[in-house]
Amino acid sequence: MTNENTNISDIMSDDDMLKIVDDTVVEFNPGDVVKGKITNVTDDEVYLDLNYKCDGLITFREFTINQHAKLRDIAKVGDEVEVVVLDKEDKNFRLIVSKRRAEYEQVWQKLQVIKDADETVRGTVIDAVKGGLKVDVGIGAFLPNSLIDVRKTVDSKVFIGEEIEAKIIEIDKAKKNIVLSRKAIIEDVDAEAKKELLKNLTVGSRQKGYVSSIVPFGAFINIGGVDGLVHISELSWSRVDNPHDVIKIGEEVEVEVISIEDGRFSLSIKATEPNPWDNFTQKYSIGQIVPATITKFSEYGGVFAEIEKNIEGLIHISEVSTRRIDTPKGIYNIGDVIYARIIDINLDRHQLALSIRQADIDFDPNSDDFDPAVYGLHVEYDADGNYKYPDGFDSETNDWKPGFEDAKKAWETEYKKAYETWTKHKVSFKEKAKLFEDIPEAVAPKKESSKRIVKSALSEDEDLLQLKEQLAGGTKSEKDEKPAKEEKADKPAKTSDKEDKEEK
Repeated sequence: MTNENTNISDIMSDDDMLKIVDDTVVEFNPGDVVKGKITNVTDDEVYLDLNYKCDGLITFREFTINQHAKLRDIAKVGDEVEVVVLDKEDKNFRLIVSKRRAEYEQVWQKLQVIKDADETVRGTVIDAVKGGLKVDVGIGAFLPNSLIDVRKTVDSKVFIGEEIEAKIIEIDKAKKNIVLSRKAIIEDVDAEAKKELLKNLTVGSRQKGYVSSIVPFGAFINIGGVDGLVHISELSWSRVDNPHDVIKIGEEVEVEVISIEDGRFSLSIKATEPNPWDNFTQKYSIGQIVPATITKFSEYGGVFAEIEKNIEGLIHISEVSTRRIDTPKGIYNIGDVIYARIIDINLDRHQLALSIRQADIDFDPNSDDFDPAVYGLHVEYDADGNYKYPDGFDSETNDWKPGFEDAKKAWETEYKKAYETWTKHKVSFKEKAKLFEDIPEAVAPKKESSKRIVKSALSEDEDLLQLKEQLAGGTKSEKDEKPAKEEKADKPAKTSDKEDKEEK
């Protein structure tokens, strides 16, 4: 019977004890594939319990091919991994092993099966390299830029860190080369989706979609899984230099189908919005002075200014100021409100020419001579050039007829708006005059009357040209007969000397 306090050394020799230890420790040789549990993870190394006399060590490079990964995120204590022995104990008595190389053979076999079956593989984009992307599909694979999408990829770096699905189009184990195509999958999906979509798509129909990508010449809108192009000219009624200024990736939009040809369809965003030019000439005319907001500077020295949403006009450098200037920058800023005269209208091309110079050259901010027609009050003339009074106004009594209260209110509102524009123009003119006090005048421009008619693209119409001449040249007698104050305006202003003579 053995005593409870008997030491194991009393019944077993040292040689016997060493033999027992040796029997429990597994011997490894380079090339052996073994399994172990992760016991510790640092930023650069992973330690394993391999049931060996020392720990197994996996370096960062031998754990993953993703050089941007963090070991603490992808290796967890307690996880079991399969590794291949690279070398016996190093100087720190650690067994050097590799997880990546252990997986190498299995991954090659798996990828070959996937390619032969024409199936897809999923992987994470780990880097952008020359000509394409490096993708981790268990081992490194190459995805050329030309095979990322059906459209040209402007910046492939946006895919880094993203999981993608692709087809294997080339595999060569001897050269350690795997080539992927994401484009092939998109084309397969697009072909089926497009076939179904085109069955019900008609020119003029409106669809909901989202912006899938933006290119220099427009934007692609995804409708039911199929992309259609909105050309830059169809993004907005206003001038668009950069599609990114008016639309964002992922934004939901409504589009109208404007053409279908050979399985392709073109879309328009602006076609879903009212055309601001349809009623333009009912509100604006050549010679009228309007407030406008500067939206951008022209590369040729002028500026673009918006008089209302989606209606923009160009102010040529020669029309920016009554003084000769080299550049409007420093005098004006984006967002500034200016007052300009409309000098040309081209409805067919949706183009508008404005002039600050012609609005200011004969303008006297201290004068009380207010011409409402110049500032937007709608006036009409008959075939003989005589002023036509608004419906409901009695020229004999110089008052509105009973029952035309709504017409009177509308006219007074329009008159007040014109008066406010004139008042603000005076304030703007004075502020600009102070600014120019510190700017020496280079060459004084030749003075010319603001009443000068600039022949426009519409001047071929003789009746319209006559109307322009009446509007621009028949406005001096305003002070003979005009409402005393804007808040008390109760009758239309006369706008020609001819009228005064006829009344007398």
